Amino acid sequence: MSTITKKLFTTIQQDKDYFLIYQLILLTVGVASIYLLINLFFYHYKGIWYLPSYLLLFLPFALALLGLTLYFQTTTPKFALITKSYLTYYFIYIAIGYLSTSVQYTPFLPIDNLLIMTDNYLGYNTIKMMGLTFAHPYFHLALILAYNSVYLQLLFLPYVLALMPSQQRALCVFFFSALVSALLGMTIYYCFPTVAPAHYFISPFFTNYEHNTYLKFYEVHHHLPIQSSQGGLIAFPSFHVIWVFLLLYAYKDFKWVFYPLLIIDLLITAATLLLGWHYLVDVVASFFLIISVTYFAERSIPYA
Repeated sequence: MSTITKKLFTTIQQDKDYFLIYQLILLTVGVASIYLLINLFFYHYKGIWYLPSYLLLFLPFALALLGLTLYFQTTTPKFALITKSYLTYYFIYIAIGYLSTSVQYTPFLPIDNLLIMTDNYLGYNTIKMMGLTFAHPYFHLALILAYNSVYLQLLFLPYVLALMPSQQRALCVFFFSALVSALLGMTIYYCFPTVAPAHYFISPFFTNYEHNTYLKFYEVHHHLPIQSSQGGLIAFPSFHVIWVFLLLYAYKDFKWVFYPLLIIDLLITAATLLLGWHYLVDVVASFFLIISVTYFAERSIPYA
């Protein structure tokens, strides 16, 4: 083993929080590969590649840059820390995108009827709530804007946090929680798939994106050409809710950011229900998962 390789290996082992996160990244890739192999050998479904190809083109460069960052982090610690954080988020995105691609090939039947029964037991009526929402156009618009802000939050908030060395632990807790929630939530989907409310309820308020969610499932599992890559994938649990509240927790020390984000995230949660994307039980399960993975992350990521 060369001197450079030894130094890299020693550096990785000493950086315990990131070492743990990269183990989770590898586990995520491994689980996704198992799901893909099951489909390859037994079911032969063809679906959508949820991982943008242009991101994969950057992968060799990112791996080389990570190696250089680890090698020189003792001489340029602040720059190396920021670069490592950015690259880690990139690798997490790749791993979760790969896992998303693999779980669409679930061989199991949807459990939506059970979720609808649970919602009925809880007294929640999806169609009635959608009708009330669409009767108030300004509130409806606010929900749409909030719902679409999820991607902006995921794009910017982790990178802003990475610029602050004092918040490295908060960032690592987010990384850890995001990976564990993806592993658990997407495995739940693989074993207990859902096709979302638009397939089971008749309403003029469902969008084409919502209809595409169940159409994709139907096309994949009937060996039909995929007509559109638009729409969602997983109803139970809601990853829109999971992602934004994990990010919110990462900003808990910045009250001037936390409270405005809390209002937006509560609107996002309402939007997942009132716009017809999710069942009520999806959101309940999401908060249970958020609390569980955050508790696990807090106990797993060491303090500096």
